[in-house]
Amino acid sequence: MRDFDIIHKVKEGETLASISAYYNIPINMIIRENRLSGDIYPGQRLVIGFTKGEIYTVKPSDTIEDIALKFGMDAQTILQDNNIEMIYPFLNIVINKKV
Repeated sequence: MRDFDIIHKVKEGETLASISAYYNIPINMIIRENRLSGDIYPGQRLVIGFTKGEIYTVKPSDTIEDIALKFGMDAQTILQDNNIEMIYPFLNIVINKKV
C-alpha cells in the first residue's frame, strides 16, 4: 500500500461498478490493485489506488485508435496501461500521458 491509497471496506449490496463510480476510477484498476479473480463480498477490504493520469469515459462511437490519436498516444500503450484487451462504451480508462 502506498501513502496515497485508501482502504475501502465493502458494504452489503456494493459492486465493483458502484465502488468504481464512487471513487471515479476504472473497475479494472480496482481489480488489478487487489488482484481480484472473482466476486467481492461484504467486509472485504479493497485498496483504492489513485492515478496521476486522466480518467476518460469511452463514448459509443470511440475506437481505441480515436482515443490514442486524441491524446497523442499509442493505442497499445493505453490498452496495456489499463490491463485490457478491448474497449467498450462507458468504460472508464486511465490515460497516462508521458511528459
